[in-house]
Amino acid sequence: MIENEIVIAKSKVVLVSSNIQKCVTRLEEFKQKGFIDSIAHYNLKLAEYNITFWQDSIKLEQINCTHDSLVNLTAIEITYSALRKQKQTNRALKDDLAVIGFHINWFSIGYGVSNNSFRLYDPTQAFDKQFSSTSFLTQELRLQYNIYKKEEFGNTYFLSFWLKGSIADNFESLTKNDFEEISTDTSSTTVRNNIKKFSAYSGDYKQDLQRLTFGMDWYYFLTGNTMAIHFFPKYTIIQNLQPETSLGFGLLMPFKNEKKDVINAEIYMNTPNVFRTNGITQTNFFKRSEYGIRFSVPIVFN
Repeated sequence: MIENEIVIAKSKVVLVSSNIQKCVTRLEEFKQKGFIDSIAHYNLKLAEYNITFWQDSIKLEQINCTHDSLVNLTAIEITYSALRKQKQTNRALKDDLAVIGFHINWFSIGYGVSNNSFRLYDPTQAFDKQFSSTSFLTQELRLQYNIYKKEEFGNTYFLSFWLKGSIADNFESLTKNDFEEISTDTSSTTVRNNIKKFSAYSGDYKQDLQRLTFGMDWYYFLTGNTMAIHFFPKYTIIQNLQPETSLGFGLLMPFKNEKKDVINAEIYMNTPNVFRTNGITQTNFFKRSEYGIRFSVPIVFN
C-alpha cells in the first residue's frame, strides 16, 4: 500500500512541476508588459512548495518502506506530519501575499422606476394657459457587463457596457426655458414687486414611447486613484422618432473619512441629443448642455 502511495506522490511531483512552468511563463509575460501579477506570483510560490512537499513525501515513504526499524512512524503518521507542514507553509505564504492589483468581470441586471414632474411651456396658447404641470412614470429594464481593473500605480479603470429597454417620454428632447413672473402690489403709494423665478420646458412632448438605449460608462483613475475621469456616451432608438446620441463627461472626486471613501462627488457636463434630431432648435452646444454636481456612494473592493 505504501508503494502505491509513492507512485501517487511521484505523479503529483510531475503535475506540480508542470504548474510551476505555467506560472513562470505567465510571470515572464507580465514582466515584459511592465507589471507583476500578484496571483501568478503567489501560485508560483505555492507550486514550488508543493513540489518540494511531494519530493519529501517520496523520501519519507521510501524510508518507511526500507528502514521501518529506524523510522518509527507509520505511513499515516508520515502523511499527517507532511500535511501539517504544508498547512503551516500555506498560511505563511498567504500572510506574506501583498495584492497589488486585480482584474474582475461580471454581469448585472436591474429594473427601475422613476417619476419626472415638470412644467410645460406652449407659447401658442393664450397667455394664462401657456404653462401646465405634467409628470410621467418611467419604467426600465437594464442589462450590464462590467470590467474593473485595479493596480497600485496607475492604469486603474472601471468600464461598463449596458443595454436598457424602457417605456418613457421624450423629456431629454425638450428645451429648457427660464422665466420670471412679476406681481406688483399698488395698494399704497409704494410700489412693491414680487418676483418668482421658475423653469419650464418647450417642444413636442410625447409619452409612452418605447426606447432602446446602448450606453457606456468609463472611469479612468488619476493621481494614485484619488480621482477619476468619467466618460458616458449613449445612443437611443426611440419609437416613431429619430435616434438620439448623447455625450457626457465628468470629474469624480471622493471624500474620505479615516482613509475610506464615504461619498463620491462628480462635476459633470452632459449634452443630450448632440445632433439635434427630433425638433431641437438650439444650435449653441453649451447652451444645450447640462451642468451640475451629483453624489454617489462608492462600492469598495477589498
